[in-house]
Amino acid sequence: MSGEDIERFTTWQIIQHALWAFAFITLLVTGLSLKFPDNFLSQAVIGVLGMGLRANLHRLAGLLFWAVGLTHIVYYLVIDRGSKPILPSLQDGKDIVQDLKYHFRMSDEAPRFGRYTWVEKFDYWAGAAGSFIIGITGLAMWQSYGGPAGFGGTNILSGMSLQVYHWFRMIHGWEAVLAGAVIVMLHMYMAIWRPGNFPLAMQIWTGKMSRHHYEEEHPRELEELDKGEK
Repeated sequence: MSGEDIERFTTWQIIQHALWAFAFITLLVTGLSLKFPDNFLSQAVIGVLGMGLRANLHRLAGLLFWAVGLTHIVYYLVIDRGSKPILPSLQDGKDIVQDLKYHFRMSDEAPRFGRYTWVEKFDYWAGAAGSFIIGITGLAMWQSYGGPAGFGGTNILSGMSLQVYHWFRMIHGWEAVLAGAVIVMLHMYMAIWRPGNFPLAMQIWTGKMSRHHYEEEHPRELEELDKGEK
């Protein structure tokens, strides 16, 4: 492992992330413009797209969002037969304690993270939970209107009461607001603003990370990679 760059993400993982990001941004723009219609940005979006196109773009982006999510699950459980380092472990608890000690100047030793830090795992699993809630409630409301994109699909939830529909709409909308806030404040911080990454962490687009960066961010995994080459 003596080269300058180390592979961190495969081409397939990069494609999944790019499609998911595109779907998420489209959903956020077309969805929040309906939730906050009086906002000047929402009015600009609706003014450009119109309500009909906005709705159809939101639903088509929802289909892409579901497709990428299901593909990711199949890929991770069926195709990728290796270890699953993204799963929570007891080591994460130790890393959290050591990380807090380090940042509060109670220890001079930074935690030695493996493939994923505990913050990255939190970001991943919080995103997965939020995506599930948004996806289920969105699909339920969509079906109550007659199926995929309103194009004559099977109306399997036609019996949904108006009260339940309003609950779903409230959960769907505010979970989307929460998801957007997490992406802006946590995910974008880690990918852009965090020292060492500005102006952008390129590994999710190139799949590569420099050895120096790997030594700083994931030293425990780097040790394992080096041992595997011997």
